[in-house]
Amino acid sequence: MRLDRYARATMPIALLLTLLDTASAQPTKFSEAPMLAEQVKAGKLPPVEKRLPADPLVVPVVERTGQYGGVWRRAFLGPADANNYVRVVYDALVRFSPDGAKIEPKIAAGWESSKDFRVWTIKLRQGAKWSDGAPFTADDIVFWYHDVLLNKDLVPAIPSWMRNADGTTATVEKVSPTAVRWTYKQPNTLLLTALANQDGGDRTYAAFLPAHYRRSSTRPTPRRKTSTRSSVRRASRPGRSSSRRATRRPRIPSVPRWPHGRRRRA
Repeated sequence: MRLDRYARATMPIALLLTLLDTASAQPTKFSEAPMLAEQVKAGKLPPVEKRLPADPLVVPVVERTGQYGGVWRRAFLGPADANNYVRVVYDALVRFSPDGAKIEPKIAAGWESSKDFRVWTIKLRQGAKWSDGAPFTADDIVFWYHDVLLNKDLVPAIPSWMRNADGTTATVEKVSPTAVRWTYKQPNTLLLTALANQDGGDRTYAAFLPAHYRRSSTRPTPRRKTSTRSSVRRASRPGRSSSRRATRRPRIPSVPRWPHGRRRRA
């Protein structure tokens, strides 16, 4: 399965972050993945410092540092177990800690809430990118909100975590290129828990979608009024995480840590 050069670069970057110990301050120098060093040397790929955001997620070493590359095989229970791999490599704005005791930053760098928990501001990582190298910004979350969540053809019923007590929909707005504000009519202390589960698995839409891809690929004409709707469906079908969509449809930008492949039949 072919992925573009940025998607292929994502796999070793993730392993790189795993190798870095966070006992000290945020690292300022990163090692290049061996399998990408030649591409960087040839000018086909930006150096690792140019591919990482300003404050990349650094995963602490638990037992020992790992190795670049390799194959991870997992057993699936059957066709209904489609989200098997998502449970260990899912991509969401925030995530549960390895021991499940708390919620930690993931794609997002952090968050702030009002004292009454009605307003939440999710802060993104400066310089984060999609697999095609395009910036990952607040526009990608706002696009999900306006063009997918509020589109009754795509989402007939607003999920409970995005509803106010009176049944209306909570608002999501762009504060800056790296900040998005969620506003509820009543206190919502479980927003982070909900966001930790919004990665596009279990037949849902991720709470972020590649707005730049959608805008550039949509060319509505008077004779095809459904072009926008159909292209949104192609770019973000429920039940497929960004990583899985990158595997089956390499052209669609994603934010996977590494590509997932399927064994070819003999």
